[in-house]
Amino acid sequence: MFTVSKTNFSDVLDLKWKLRSTIAIICGALCCVVFSIFVALSIPIYLSRFVIALLAKFLRPDFGEMLNSLSTIFSKDLFSGKSPRCNVIVRIILKGRLTPEQFKALVLERWINAVDNESGKLIYPELRQYACHWLGFMFWKHTGDKFDLDHHIRYHENLAGTVVPTEQVDELIEQLINKPFKPETSPWELHYVANYENTDDKQLGQAKNEPMCAIVFKIHHSLGDGYSILSAIVEGLGGQSLDELKLPLPQSLKKTWSEWFFYVLTLPFSALCEFSAIFAMNFQECAWKVPDDRKTWWQLYRRSESIPIECIKDIKNAFGVSFTSVLLSAISSGIHQELKDRKKMLKCHQTSMQCSCAIPLLGDKRRRQFTNRVTTALIEIPTVGYPDPVSRLRACHALLETSRNSVIPYLARFYGIVLGCHLTSVCKLIGKNKMVSTGLSNFPSLPVKVGVGNTKAVAVDFACGTLEGDVGAGFMVLSYGDHIRFAVTAEKALMSREQIDNLLNYVLTEISILHGKSIVRKLG
Repeated sequence: MFTVSKTNFSDVLDLKWKLRSTIAIICGALCCVVFSIFVALSIPIYLSRFVIALLAKFLRPDFGEMLNSLSTIFSKDLFSGKSPRCNVIVRIILKGRLTPEQFKALVLERWINAVDNESGKLIYPELRQYACHWLGFMFWKHTGDKFDLDHHIRYHENLAGTVVPTEQVDELIEQLINKPFKPETSPWELHYVANYENTDDKQLGQAKNEPMCAIVFKIHHSLGDGYSILSAIVEGLGGQSLDELKLPLPQSLKKTWSEWFFYVLTLPFSALCEFSAIFAMNFQECAWKVPDDRKTWWQLYRRSESIPIECIKDIKNAFGVSFTSVLLSAISSGIHQELKDRKKMLKCHQTSMQCSCAIPLLGDKRRRQFTNRVTTALIEIPTVGYPDPVSRLRACHALLETSRNSVIPYLARFYGIVLGCHLTSVCKLIGKNKMVSTGLSNFPSLPVKVGVGNTKAVAVDFACGTLEGDVGAGFMVLSYGDHIRFAVTAEKALMSREQIDNLLNYVLTEISILHGKSIVRKLG
């Protein structure tokens, strides 16, 4: 009887993989040419966009600003008719308590009616506006007399003054991630939990009978990016400055003039190579890719325990790697174990996953307003086993350093402008991600303690949808004060709640092992 050895089977898979990748890269190179022609032919569309924006100022007094390119791309989710993928949720746990009247008054004063001292205009006019189509493009439209703040604030308090535990707020967040906004209303909500009880986070601590409350802010990504949302909460509601917040920058911005000259000189070739490689991802099998026909259209949300941020810093300093490298290494280990549990490694013939990471763009004088100014970096995350956690950490650090000189953030920014400034029908047709199967949203530690009224925040974390496309699961990491927390949103067709909890436990276990090794290294 004829049999095929495991080695021969692996060789067949390897040959098939290389053949598909080569064909995909050639197709990607051809797509560069097609894309260039598409941009050239679309110039009249971009000119008409400029003219229509001017006409709207005279013909449509009920309109606000035209949505920028990225906001336009995200706004497609509002009109999909399905469970949304672009909702962002921020949870703030506060010591102290506000009455519903005090909370509503703060929102009116610091958000709805807040005016810029220099221009005399509203800082956040979009909170009274909703997205609509006009002549092929997207505009913010005033709600006028229809606006009612009570339609945007929800109060959650059990009867007879009983407390609302953490688990109940977690359930609320999952519901909010998946719940669409009402038509013709500004896409944001505030949920106020008056009697909050911390039941799962030992790091927070809560003295007996100590009053605590929680604010859960739900906003659609078309209104603003992470920095806009953070600014609205800290500078708007909190009345504090974010000038000291250090945001990550692409390494390629820190070049000398000679390095810039060589970089620009080789940019076309680098762009062609990297774009071709990215295009090849469309044809790669990946266990975490979930196309629309496989989706249940429900995203599950889970979060880990908070851990001391000093653990990450100890690992970083002991092994001479970056903070982000430590996070990626832990996530890499978690993905490897998750795939191993489901025996997906051989089937997908996959040694790594491309992870999209948002990079905020600075230098915007209008940063206190809601807007989207962000680009994307792609970071390769190993999914294979390693002899020990330190080897994985060093491999992740090396991959991260390689990606720092990538032209992908510039290509992604350019592609976003080209697509988002086009007709909304074209944007809807080709605006979905088919390349990346996971994402990471990581925000650095805040330089200030957030406060709302007479309360002080003791914990802040966030959750966001996986955006439109084939992303099956996304990671969120936010450090606040002296602690850091991981969270995951995943398509229900990909993972169960138990599987997500296991994934998060694998991530924390890897950090714990690395921290133990960092202590031994320090003492040795």
